[in-house]
Amino acid sequence: MVDHVGAVLDFLSHQQFAFSAVKMMQVGRPLAEKMYDLQRGTSDFDMRVEQLAGGPVVAMELVQENCLDKLKQVVASLSSRFNAQSGEFESAASVLEAQQLRSFYFETPQSPTATFENCTCCVVLPHVMKEGLIGEVVSAIQRDGGVRITAMELFILDRTTAAEFLEVYEGVVPHFNESVDHFTTGPCLAMELVGQHTKDVVAQFRASAGPWDVEMAKELKPQTLRAKFGHDRVRNAVHCTDLPEDGVLECQYFFDILSRRQLRS
Repeated sequence: MVDHVGAVLDFLSHQQFAFSAVKMMQVGRPLAEKMYDLQRGTSDFDMRVEQLAGGPVVAMELVQENCLDKLKQVVASLSSRFNAQSGEFESAASVLEAQQLRSFYFETPQSPTATFENCTCCVVLPHVMKEGLIGEVVSAIQRDGGVRITAMELFILDRTTAAEFLEVYEGVVPHFNESVDHFTTGPCLAMELVGQHTKDVVAQFRASAGPWDVEMAKELKPQTLRAKFGHDRVRNAVHCTDLPEDGVLECQYFFDILSRRQLRS
């Protein structure tokens, strides 16, 4: 289902769920077996373990009133919509199970999926999250076909961290301080994007993102992400790596440095 994560995020947003945690990871077989230990010896055990350990998974922590009951219905709808096998979408059946799943997916070290090769960094900005458009943005990136999402995680940045990440753009990008401030106004979704058919994925995705000036993007590149989802030079939908030599560094900042820091906290 990783290839459809944008559509899943969009569906959940339309069902009025808020996202408090999102993370793509690779679960090792020993941990997958531990996860389903109570089902060991049953006919479902091997299938469930293989589903969990067989490739990248995306875990989400969702917030809504009567969340567990609503989510049970939503999981059934998602399974039907994507013709999913049993167990491809799973949700907690109780508050206790929700706490256990949070511990497993977000507080237990899992294998990262970031490659740090031929990659660019995309950060979906807080205003997009607040507007409930995160799924539409991720879906648009996946429909592009030129890139593949290989890592994804939700972060909440303080001003020091945001300024540290954006420091290479100081003096280059207008409204630098305002941009740093906006990064701290709510959660943002960071992604590592790997080029499918190019060695310069940074330039390719920068073109898909569009000019940082939203008015210019709307006039000259109306099909770009910033033209469709941006509002102004600060709330311009996405951050994307500018220089080819910074693609790996920016991805490492989120998916090595900050991800490990977030796990410890």
